[in-house]
Amino acid sequence: MKSKSIESRFHQGTRGEHMVQANGFDLDIAMQKLHELSMQDGDLGFEYWHHVGQLLQRAAGMQAEIESLTGELERCRELLARS
Repeated sequence: MKSKSIESRFHQGTRGEHMVQANGFDLDIAMQKLHELSMQDGDLGFEYWHHVGQLLQRAAGMQAEIESLTGELERCRELLARS
């Protein structure tokens, strides 16, 4: 049986926020499914699915950063073209 501290770590990244990325992918649904899988697989399975969840959250954050930087790059190119 998993301890409360381990189980609470699975949800650390969400903090109850609705995580929908600009591309429309709903991370809340994915994180809930990963949590369900982690509860079925025992302690080792829990650690595995927890790690997968962290990677998914990091990838989504990186994608958001890429989209933001792409927008900034386009604005810079427009400014450069006007000069």
